[in-house]
Amino acid sequence: MSTTIDVIRYKYKALKNNEFPLKLRLTKDRKRHYLSLEISIKADYWDFNKNKPKRNYPDKEYVENIIAEKKTKYQKQVLEFQAVGKDYSLIQLVNAVERPTKNMTVGTYINDIIVGLIADNRIGNANHYRALLYSLQKFAKISQTLFIDIDAPFLN
Repeated sequence: MSTTIDVIRYKYKALKNNEFPLKLRLTKDRKRHYLSLEISIKADYWDFNKNKPKRNYPDKEYVENIIAEKKTKYQKQVLEFQAVGKDYSLIQLVNAVERPTKNMTVGTYINDIIVGLIADNRIGNANHYRALLYSLQKFAKISQTLFIDIDAPFLN
């Protein structure tokens, strides 16, 4: 099922300055998730039919740029999920956009832990991690393996 991404002016709770916040509404499989754009606008300046600021709004271009940027990020991530054929939830979509993962190998990660332990003068723990790294390198070429590549067949 497709995911729709809309911007709405949230009308259920006014802020102290009598403005209402703008939110990004993600919808998939009849489930909705709202994200704040951290922008608020008065009702006089919002076009409810087109879901965008009216022409007489002073910061119209700024708000439209922020809306377009956010929508583009989420639409791009949806297309990536669809290209891979991955089934995803709205929470997974938000996490993929807001907290992107780094492509780090397991060997690099363990080496970073070892360096941190040595800096903290925890030599015994660093030696255990060195032994772990040595065992993993004998088992598989762990220095080139990404965390994404570790799955059930790899572990079996």
